[in-house]
Amino acid sequence: MDRSALAFWDATARHWRLRPPLAPSTDDIAWFERRAKALHRERGRAALTALLLGVTPDIATMRWPAGTSLVVVDWSAEVLRHRWPARGLPQLAAPVRGDWRELPVAPGSIDLALGDGCYTAFATPSEAAVLNGEVARVLKPGGLFCIRCFALPRRASHTQTLFDDLLAGRFANPALFRWLVVMAVHGTSRHGVALADVWAAWHARFADPAAALRLLGWDEDSIRQIARYKDRPVRYSFHTFAELQALATERFTALESEIPDIEYGECFPRLSMRRR
Repeated sequence: MDRSALAFWDATARHWRLRPPLAPSTDDIAWFERRAKALHRERGRAALTALLLGVTPDIATMRWPAGTSLVVVDWSAEVLRHRWPARGLPQLAAPVRGDWRELPVAPGSIDLALGDGCYTAFATPSEAAVLNGEVARVLKPGGLFCIRCFALPRRASHTQTLFDDLLAGRFANPALFRWLVVMAVHGTSRHGVALADVWAAWHARFADPAAALRLLGWDEDSIRQIARYKDRPVRYSFHTFAELQALATERFTALESEIPDIEYGECFPRLSMRRR
């Protein structure tokens, strides 16, 4: 396990304030719910066993089929402590601390696995492939893996162009802008992007947080989200949509995909995969 990354997740858990499209939208949640409902019907309405990769409260508290049992695996004790929903969960729901690359789940025991942005949390594509292998291991034959992804745009964005557009008032959503900058700094790297480098790109243009607040009209939390990247060696990795699809076909069949009808929707595709 990457202990430097674990320290980052522990440190930010208490202050985590994600907004769509970094967090799932109501349309994304409806997509997850439709997949769960269809699988429940397909399996004769037998109670489903579900796995959620990471504490994503909006997914954990979605409308699950009757009788669903849910296990949520996250490797950060602080995330489990601060983001575990107090209500709205299935009656049988348990948080478990563990590494997605070594899931503490029995082989062939899960009907439905769900995730949100999971691939990006790994520093390299090879680790994302390990995740797929683990999910395939714990799924029952014919089980589903449904995940919302963060994908590089087909036409690469340049950091300077993004900042020019920001100053021209073309970004109303600070969360979207921040994520596009992360992707732009990442570029075509096969080794991910260090959050410290993203902060450096921001700081080179907005060294004074108070001035940035006045100029951009953002709330303080949006500025703090970027400030937390300072000196962080934690790395994120991004893939193109085609790479994500190719990665999926190594372990799964019956691949289905959706591109949400939102600004930069191609960067937030949904994939549904079936275990062979």
